Amino acid sequence: MEELIFTKIYHGRILSEIYVPTCVENCVCTQVLTLTLVKRVRLLTEVEKIHPLHLGEDPHPHPLHQC
Repeated sequence: MEELIFTKIYHGRILSEIYVPTCVENCVCTQVLTLTLVKRVRLLTEVEKIHPLHLGEDPHPHPLHQC
């Protein structure tokens, strides 16, 4: 069973939301998800302008892309 939860983090004065797909009954999935979350939080701290980041998306194509 999967559900979508979100957590909010602060980077400086900027509030960012991270959407996390969770696998309730799968320990391996939870471990992989935790590692992915850590990597993507690090990415958030490296960009100048932080936008909401969905963990289901690939953060690498254009992390500094301005809309």
